[in-house]
Amino acid sequence: SVNEEDFNRMKSEYYGFLGWDEAGVPGSGKLAELGLEWVV
Repeated sequence: SVNEEDFNRMKSEYYGFLGWDEAGVPGSGKLAELGLEWVV
């Protein structure tokens, strides 16, 4: 099993890989990459 500290670290790395912030929201760079600048 995975402890909470490891889970949070892995989640943070995964979100960073996707271009998301700590809450799982895409950053402006990722939105621009997807052609969704108007969302911001």
